[in-house]
Amino acid sequence: MQFYWLPPFLAAILDLILGVLVFWHAPHKRLNRTFALFALCLTSWNLDIAALYFFTDYESALYWSAVFRYGMLFIPPTVYHLALALTERWSFANRLLLFLGYWIAFVLCLANGQGILIDRLEAFSWGYYPVGGPLYKLHLFSDLALFGATLYQLARSLITSDSARQRQQLKIVFLGLGVALPVGLTNFLPVYGISIYPLGNLGNVFLCGALTYAIVKHRLMDVELIITKTTATAVSFVLWLVPLWILTSSVQRQIYGTSDSRLLLFALAVFVLSGLCFPWLLRVTEAKVRRTFWGQQYDSLQALYRFQQTILHVLDKKKIVEDLRQVLTDALQTEFVSVYLQQPRAEAYVDSQDDEATFSPQDPFVQAVSRQPEAVVREEVMLREEDPHAAVLATTLARRRGEVCVPLRVQNRLLGFILLGRKRNRDAFSAEDLRLLSTLGTEVAVALENARLYEELRASQVLLARSDRLAAIGTLAAGLAHEIRNPLVAVQTFVQLLPEQWDDAEFRSTFLQLANSELERISRLINDLMSFARPAPAAVSEVRLNEIAAQVVRLFEGQARKKGVALQTSLTPDIPPLLLDPNQMKQVFMNLVLNALQATEAGGTVMLSTALHCDNNGLRSCEIEVRDTGGGIPAAHQEQIFDPFFTTKETGTGLGLFIVHQIISECGGSITVDSTVGQGTRFLVRLPLPSPPPLPDHLQWQESLENHQLLSPPEAAAQTT
Repeated sequence: MQFYWLPPFLAAILDLILGVLVFWHAPHKRLNRTFALFALCLTSWNLDIAALYFFTDYESALYWSAVFRYGMLFIPPTVYHLALALTERWSFANRLLLFLGYWIAFVLCLANGQGILIDRLEAFSWGYYPVGGPLYKLHLFSDLALFGATLYQLARSLITSDSARQRQQLKIVFLGLGVALPVGLTNFLPVYGISIYPLGNLGNVFLCGALTYAIVKHRLMDVELIITKTTATAVSFVLWLVPLWILTSSVQRQIYGTSDSRLLLFALAVFVLSGLCFPWLLRVTEAKVRRTFWGQQYDSLQALYRFQQTILHVLDKKKIVEDLRQVLTDALQTEFVSVYLQQPRAEAYVDSQDDEATFSPQDPFVQAVSRQPEAVVREEVMLREEDPHAAVLATTLARRRGEVCVPLRVQNRLLGFILLGRKRNRDAFSAEDLRLLSTLGTEVAVALENARLYEELRASQVLLARSDRLAAIGTLAAGLAHEIRNPLVAVQTFVQLLPEQWDDAEFRSTFLQLANSELERISRLINDLMSFARPAPAAVSEVRLNEIAAQVVRLFEGQARKKGVALQTSLTPDIPPLLLDPNQMKQVFMNLVLNALQATEAGGTVMLSTALHCDNNGLRSCEIEVRDTGGGIPAAHQEQIFDPFFTTKETGTGLGLFIVHQIISECGGSITVDSTVGQGTRFLVRLPLPSPPPLPDHLQWQESLENHQLLSPPEAAAQTT
C-alpha cells in the first residue's frame, strides 16, 4: 500500500490544530477568528488531496475529492481577509475586493456541486489528481489575483506601519509566504499535465505555523534568528541524513541486489524520527531513573533548580540570604550553612547569623577564596600540592568545620562566600552537587549585587522625590504669596478707609462682604497648599472605583440639573478593587467632574466612565475617563493645566488639577488630556492593576518540574547558566 496520502492528511491535522489553538487563544478578536477560518479551509484542501491519494477506486476518489474541495475554493478570499485583519486596512476598495473574492468562491462551490468544475481525474504514480474544466481557470485567476492583493497589502503595511510589533509580525508572515507560495504552486502543475509530486500541503503547514507564531506569541523572535535556526536545522539534517541514505541504499543493494525507493523513504522517515525523538526520550528516561532510584536527591536538586530560577527576581538582600541558607540546608542536608557577606562600613566579611564571626579582607583565607574559580572542597584542596593557597584554605575550613566553600564573586570582586558543613549522612559532595553550587554561587552574587544597586536606586529616588517636593513647595509658596497679597491689599484698603466711612452703612456692608469673601479665598488657598505640602498619611484600603464614581455623581447631580447639564456614567462592572486612599480618589473624581461641569454650558453633557485596559506589553490598568462637551482647552494651555496656580477661571486657584496630578503620580498612574476648542475635553486617568497573585507552592513546584523534568540535572544546570 502506498503512503502518498499520509503527508496531506498529517498537514490537515496540523492545520486544524493550529486553527483551534489560535481561535481558543482569543476568540473575541477578528484576526484570530479569520485565521481559524483560513486554517479550516487549508484543512479542507489537505483532506481533498489526501482523498485523491488514498482511494484507489476512481468513483470514491472523485466523490470525496469533491466533498472536501468546497473549503479549498475559499482559500483565496480567506487569505486576503486574513491580510486585511492583520494590517487593519479596511478601505472601501479592499472590502469590495474581499466581497468579490467570496462571491467567486461561492460560484465555484455551485459549479463544484454540479460536477462541472473538474473535468476528470488523472492517475499519477502517487494517486489521482484533478484535471480542471473551463471554470477551473476562474479559480486559478482568483488565486493569483487575491494572493497578489494579499502580498501588496502586507508589503505596503511593512513599509508604512508605525508599529514595531506589526512590522515584526509581517516579516514572519513574509517568511512563511516565501516558503509556502512557491511550494503551493506545485499543486497546479499536475492539473495541466506536468507529472511532479505536489508539495503544497507541506508549504501551507509552514505558512500556518508562521501565522500562528506571529498572532499568538507575545514576544516575537527576530526573523534573522528564525532563519538562522531553521537553516542550521535543515543543513544539520541534510548532513546527517544524506550519508545514512547512501549507506542504506548500498546495504540494500548488497543484500537484495536492488534498491527499493519505498524502503528508502521508510528508512529516511525512521532516521528523522529517531533524530528528533531520541534526545527527548533520553532526557525523560534519565529523569525517571533518577526519580525512581534516588528520589530524595532528585527532589533536592529540583528545589535548587527552582531556587536558581527565582533568585534573580528577589531584590531584598536579607531575604536572599535567608532563602539561600534554607534551600541549601534542606536540599543538601548539611550540618550548617554560613553566608559571609562584605559589610562596607565594617570593612569585613561578616556571617549573616553571627556578627562575631568575621573575616578581614586582608585575611589570607579571603585572598585565597577570591582566586578560586568555583566551589572548593576541603579534602580535595588538601591534595593540591602545587596550589600555594591550598594550605590556607584547608586549615581555615577545618577550623571552621567547613566542608565546602563557594565564592560569591561579581566582575572579579568578592562579595562574600558560603561555608557548608558536612552532609548529615556523611556522604561526599558529588561532582553534580559542586557544579550546581558553583553555578548557584554566580547567580546569588548577581542577585546580591542587584539588591545593592536597587537599594541605592531607592535611596536616590527618595532624595529626588524630596527635592521635587521642596521645589514644588517653593513654587507654591511664591504663587501663594502673590495670590494672598491681592485680597490682603483690598482688605487693607477698606480697613484704612473704615474710620472715615464708619457712618456709611452701605460702606460697612460692602466692607464686610468683601472681607469675608477675600478671607475665605485666602483660607481656601492655604488649605490647598497644606494638602500638598503636608498631606495626611494615606489610609490605604481596598477601593472600588465604581462606588466612588457613583457617590461623586450623586453629589453633583443637583448642581448639574440646576445648570441644565446631563451628567452620565458608563461604569464597567468587573473592575477589581485597588489598594488606594479612598479620600484621595474622591478628591480626584470631584475635581475632574467639577471642572467638567464648570466648563460645560446648558444642554451639554458630562460623561464619567470606567474601563479595563491592557497594553501591548500585557500590563493591565484601570481607566477613568471624564469627558465633557464644553468649550475645550486651547492647545497653548494644555501643557500648563497641571502647573500650580495656572487657571483660566476668574475664581479658580489653579491648584485642583495640580493636586490631582500629584495624587495620580504617587499612585503609580498617569493622567492625560485631549481637548479640542469648541468640541470638548477628555481627561483620561490610568491606574495600574495589581499583578496576579503568585502561584501556591505546590503549583510552583509543578511548573518548575514541567520546565526541568525533561533535563538531566547537569544539562539543566548548564541551561540555567
